[in-house]
Amino acid sequence: MVATALLAVSAVASAAAASNAAGGVVAGAGLPAFASPSTVDVGRTLGSRATAAAAGAAGGKTTWRHAEDLSRGVVRRRWVSMEKQQQQNGEAVVGGGRRSLRLMAEATGVAFGGDGRAMDRAAQAESKYREALEEALRAAREHGDFSPQAVAAWDVVDEIEASNNSIAWRPALDQACSVAGEGDDMELCMEYNKDLDRLKEILEPSHAAEEEEQERFTIEEIVPVPVPNLKTKFKPSGVANLDIASDSLGKVTHYTKLIGEKDIVLYDHVRGPGRMPAAKGFLRAGPRASLHFKPEEVRAAVVTCGGLCPGLNSVIHHLVLTLFNIYGAEKVFGIVGGFAGFWDENHPPKEMSVKDVELIQHEGGSILGSARGGFDLDKIIDFINKKKINQLYIIGGDGTHRGAVRIATECMARDMNVAVAGVPKTIDNDVDIIDRSFGFQTSVEAAQHAIESATTEARCAIPNGVGVVKLMGRSSGFIAAMATLASGDVDLCLVPECDIVLDGPRGCLPHIMKRVKEKGYAVVVVAEGAGEEILGETGETDATGHKKFPEIGPFMKTCIEKYFSDQGEVCNVKYIDPSYMIRSVAANSYDQIYCMQLAQNAVHGAMAGYTAFSAGMVNDRTVYLPMEELVANSPRIVNPLGRTWENVLTVTRQPSTLGSRATG
Repeated sequence: MVATALLAVSAVASAAAASNAAGGVVAGAGLPAFASPSTVDVGRTLGSRATAAAAGAAGGKTTWRHAEDLSRGVVRRRWVSMEKQQQQNGEAVVGGGRRSLRLMAEATGVAFGGDGRAMDRAAQAESKYREALEEALRAAREHGDFSPQAVAAWDVVDEIEASNNSIAWRPALDQACSVAGEGDDMELCMEYNKDLDRLKEILEPSHAAEEEEQERFTIEEIVPVPVPNLKTKFKPSGVANLDIASDSLGKVTHYTKLIGEKDIVLYDHVRGPGRMPAAKGFLRAGPRASLHFKPEEVRAAVVTCGGLCPGLNSVIHHLVLTLFNIYGAEKVFGIVGGFAGFWDENHPPKEMSVKDVELIQHEGGSILGSARGGFDLDKIIDFINKKKINQLYIIGGDGTHRGAVRIATECMARDMNVAVAGVPKTIDNDVDIIDRSFGFQTSVEAAQHAIESATTEARCAIPNGVGVVKLMGRSSGFIAAMATLASGDVDLCLVPECDIVLDGPRGCLPHIMKRVKEKGYAVVVVAEGAGEEILGETGETDATGHKKFPEIGPFMKTCIEKYFSDQGEVCNVKYIDPSYMIRSVAANSYDQIYCMQLAQNAVHGAMAGYTAFSAGMVNDRTVYLPMEELVANSPRIVNPLGRTWENVLTVTRQPSTLGSRATG
């Protein structure tokens, strides 16, 4: 009976070695398993641990019967070899071989027996492991492989093997090989040596595994970015916020989830070698359990500043609906004409109701109008005091947010319990930190119509048609780059972040001519802020201090025509400027949902007492961003060394000018 058990252990070792050679490890023995679990389970049900290991080694490429034959063949070969040695050299040699087998069994038992942390503490002793193994083999032989007795017995073996100590087995395995050597059974010793080495590879952590462990990246510290809250200076109302005000039938609707004050969203979630084991986190947006303001006392004002953008009406629509329908606010004022609307008598504010904003989300532009400039801090504060405003919602870009920070700071300095909330808006998608600004995807979609028109014009302009499209993008070329990628028909994309090289090995003009010769036409997309390095600055600024750019579109049209003429070729250039068309359309379905999320969460934040914050999307989660943090690095730009621009180069096949920039 003992010999049978020892043979089974040897078969396990051999099957393990075979498994390791095949790129796997012993399956179901408390060790990592890379074979198909279903394949291993088939082997187990046969009542043979060796078969299970061999099936694991097969990895699904061999049937269970072949795996069974493999394991039994190993046992038979080993035992025949020992019998031959017995006939030739006498009992002593076989005794040595058996002793080495016994010691290997003991070592395996120690390896699988564990050090006190086994699922069954009674399995700590290796003798019990051998006894369980013998009982399992006996039950399988007497009652059948699939019998309940055999299955139960193998379950006991499984419990013992579930605890693995990869250190205690080494001395016993080494001794097993030494005993085989003392008996002059060199062939058997060499064979065992191979098995021992393979078992060591299986059971002992390799250097590769240690290196892999060292390469696991962890975040040891999460640094939440604090958002100013009025409760630090003013006593909150303490009103519980467990229910949405009411549904259309007057029934109370309960919140399905309330956000805690310490719930955060990680900002830089990309990890890798050399990165600090710390991560910045922003407060997760959403309704809080307790309100700073009494809902029935809320008097809010909404203002849109800067240029138009798809989704402005959508944000206004959902701000008003959230204030009235969810919280039951007292009044909501709409400020007409940007910051100047706080004090300009020609454009007085107007009260807004749910009825006033009905269906406006399907319209482009802003029902409040929009304008640049007009910021007068004292007059704005006077309006807030006069109208008893306690929540101010400002929709605008980085310049607008800088003004909002000044308003929030002044309110705190004057002991005014006013929450200032923002919703980032920029057609250029150049506000920092957030994934994207609302309306950006709609603008990229609208730009496709202009590119399609330019493509059609260029294809039909015989000979050598070229379509040039100028898109918005003052200091960043996100619209031009993304519209280029979305189209797939563009041959040249010019953005402010990359220098324009007209002629030479990296020149865009030779590239355009080559593309025209290859397919008969070409399409060029250029951002309005591109080419300043060759056109110079105009020295002019708008009402908000933003500099005005030279006309890059007409310049490129002239350059293309002249280059073809210098080469003795005729060129028909069609110039299209859809700049304002792509920003005045209504938001598409994606941006409609995005605007709703931003507006609702801006109101949730203000009701909880947060101030000088904006609601933005970070890693596809809506968060509260301190305004100062938001504008600190704005405007952001397309990274000329990043994947987005790399994708543009692969689509257009235009030469990269980074070499020129790097050496210049």
